[in-house]
Amino acid sequence: MKRLLLTSFEPFLGDTVNPSEKLIKGINTDSENSWIDTLVLPVSFKRAPEVVFQSLNLKNYDFILMLGQAGGRAHISLERAAL
Repeated sequence: MKRLLLTSFEPFLGDTVNPSEKLIKGINTDSENSWIDTLVLPVSFKRAPEVVFQSLNLKNYDFILMLGQAGGRAHISLERAAL
């Protein structure tokens, strides 16, 4: 079975909620979705990659989908690089 790592971020810049975190916390990774692993990343240029690489060292993933929040945008958008 294929494996997916789905990431999000903690709230940042004074926000109390990050919609990306709320989304992945709503995914039940038990039984039927056992092929999905979720990971909430710290809002840190240094720590976030470290946490991702730690997870990648534990399991082999076929896909990684990284979600985030872009303040002020009203619609979902795709990015090649996130800052």
